[in-house]
This record gives sequence, structure tokens and C-alpha cells, in this order.
Amino acid sequence: MSFPIQVAFHGLDHSSALEQKVRSAVDGLTKFTEQIQKCRVAIEMPHRHHQHGNSYTVTIQVGVPGKTIVVSEECKGEDAYVSVEKALHGAVESCSRALEDWARIRRHEVKTHNAKPKRREDNGDELPAGADVVIEMVE
Repeated sequence: MSFPIQVAFHGLDHSSALEQKVRSAVDGLTKFTEQIQKCRVAIEMPHRHHQHGNSYTVTIQVGVPGKTIVVSEECKGEDAYVSVEKALHGAVESCSRALEDWARIRRHEVKTHNAKPKRREDNGDELPAGADVVIEMVE
């Protein structure tokens, strides 16, 4: 199934090669669920600190039925192209874990906890403060 992928660049020039890497990485998310409705990827270079290397932030928003999953990854490094690819890889990994969790919940494979036990006995007496269970001795 195909879904629309929107790629946005903020603070840096558009790169066709990087956009192609984004599209192929995001297409791999379909192995976790086929119910992806839309995807938006934003690649940002918020600051231009050349003494410490450029920092890149990759944010992925994935729309699935009933929820929008948003993950973000920031990476700093000396080599700009390697740094943006690290941020992209980290964001895709985080998004895949979030999609896997979402799909598990949808399939009811997540264990739910039972409600807390009531604090009253059958006869209506309240439990002493700090006690979880009252044991009665019957002769």
C-alpha cells in the first residue's frame, strides 16, 4: 500500500539524494504495519555552529488510524552528511519501535493489568489502614 510522504528541509538546501534516502527509509516502516496513512519528514539544521560541527534534527510524523506518532532525533558531528544520515537512521529506528508498539496494542497482544482489589471484605468491614489482606482464623 502506498501512502503520501512529504519531505521538508529547513535551514539547509534541498538534496535529491537525501530525499531519496528518506523515502526509501520511510518505505521500510510498512513492515510493521500496512495501516500508515501519511508521513511527514522534516530535516532541520537549527544552528550553524561550524566550530563544533553542524547539528541536524530529523522529525518524523506518521499518521495511523486513531493516532499520530511523532519522533525526533538530533545528531551533531563534524562531517555534515554523515551527521544528517545518523539523525535520519535514529529517527527511523525510533519510529519503527513506536509503530511496532502501536501495532501490538491494536492486535491486543499487550498484557493488561487487572483492576486493584477492593479494600472491603464480603461482610462490609473495612480493612485496617495499611493492610492489603485480612486473614480470619476459624475454629
